[in-house]
Amino acid sequence: GEYQPPAPPTVATEAEGLKLHLSSSNVTSYKGVYKHPSGRFQAEHYVRRRQVHLGIFDTAVEAAVAYARAVGEAAVATTAEVPTAVAATAEEAPPMPQKDEVCTAWLDLISAAESARAAARAAARRAGGR
Repeated sequence: GEYQPPAPPTVATEAEGLKLHLSSSNVTSYKGVYKHPSGRFQAEHYVRRRQVHLGIFDTAVEAAVAYARAVGEAAVATTAEVPTAVAATAEEAPPMPQKDEVCTAWLDLISAAESARAAARAAARRAGGR
């Protein structure tokens, strides 16, 4: 037969129970996921205008999962104290967390994760003899 062009790659919209953030303007099709010069995929997002590197992954879907987790954790961190039921009066409602407190806690979490990644890289270098 006649020549049939290959089908466009299928883009996953969910993985590991997470809804992935699609982007029509990104060549990887996922928000926060970029092609790394190594040919792998880099995930990153921003917290308080600060770029947070999430890692380099073998596939775009793995990187998109990391982005979805990070964005989901950020959303949870900013809504952690929001009451689940509406109070009958304003006096019954628990106090809302201050935005700066939530952001500071989130940045502390990111700093701890960056420190853990650096320690893991150092341990890997020591184990590899580099």
